[in-house]
Amino acid sequence: MHNSTRYNKANLKNCIFDSKKQIKDSVTLSEVPPYIKLTTNKEYRKVTMSSRRSRRREQSKTIETLNMASQKGKEKEKRKKRKRKREEEKKEKKKRRGKKGKQKTNKQEKIKYSHNYDLLLHSMKIFLTLMSK
Repeated sequence: MHNSTRYNKANLKNCIFDSKKQIKDSVTLSEVPPYIKLTTNKEYRKVTMSSRRSRRREQSKTIETLNMASQKGKEKEKRKKRKRKREEEKKEKKKRRGKKGKQKTNKQEKIKYSHNYDLLLHSMKIFLTLMSK
């Protein structure tokens, strides 16, 4: 058995290895459990890469779900903000309407007052003309 031959990642724990994770020469095939399959370096790399990919996929899925949740939360917050803005705008409009209404009443009062003043002047003129005769 050669040192370059490796086990796949899942079964590394079940075998005897040196510091470089290579099978020691002392290990014979009879000592290795039959369910552990020996793989070459290329196959080992493929296995590890595929497991990495699957892990990445799982991570990306979890990240996607978290992102979806956070997006939903953000959308809710945006809706709330829009609602608040609308309510504030409505309140401001009501205030403006009230001010405009007051202004109109003030104008009407002024008009009434000026009209009354004109009538008073007119009546004073008539009174003075009558008194002078």
